[in-house]
Amino acid sequence: TSAAPVADAFAAYRAYLGGQSPALTAEAPVAGTIDRIAAAGGRILFTLHGRRDVYAIVDPATPGELLARSGDPVTFRASPAADGVAQVRDFHDKAVGP
Repeated sequence: TSAAPVADAFAAYRAYLGGQSPALTAEAPVAGTIDRIAAAGGRILFTLHGRRDVYAIVDPATPGELLARSGDPVTFRASPAADGVAQVRDFHDKAVGP
């Protein structure tokens, strides 16, 4: 983290273009609170408070996936992908249901 937020943004963008998720190197359990969320290209992209990774749910189908929103506490398993976006599986939104 640098003193200038712009420098951090460019570093994260360089990591994305290079196919590297800045913090995730192998499949791992993840828990946190959704910060930003958007649907695009048949997947849901989101970030978590306090983390730099971008996560993707491919072909969302469950209520927890489809109804997720900013502020929801979530758990899932994530693995890095070639496009710099961590792929999500076993997604659970605690605000929607068990």
